[in-house]
Amino acid sequence: MPITDGPVEAVLRDGNTLYLGGKFFGIGPSVPYGASIGIATGKHNPNFVNPNGSVNVVVSDGAGGWYIGGDFTRVGGVTRNHLARINADGSLHSWNPNSDGTVYSLCISGNTLYVGGAFSELDGQPRNNSGAFNTTTG
Repeated sequence: MPITDGPVEAVLRDGNTLYLGGKFFGIGPSVPYGASIGIATGKHNPNFVNPNGSVNVVVSDGAGGWYIGGDFTRVGGVTRNHLARINADGSLHSWNPNSDGTVYSLCISGNTLYVGGAFSELDGQPRNNSGAFNTTTG
């Protein structure tokens, strides 16, 4: 298992892949703030798009990808404020919910993604510290 150079704050196992998020800048090769690691090989996915800040929470999207929340403003060089969806291949999903503050918790129930954190707006709508998205329609 590769070792990070800082704290790991979010861990999710989905099949044969382990997803890590946290306040680290490197894991094996330099992969700051997030990584997708094959459980059988212990190697990270080099196609994984990295955020530019810490990842506090990771949840499966049910389709081989995942949602991440934290204290970041870009993922893979693309603007994604504090909340993003990563595709199964490690690329960034087009969903752009735009939170105006840090996301600390995520939970999926059915087709609903619940979001908790220190924010006052999600997707341009007033939402004080909690909100929800339909995972099918956004």
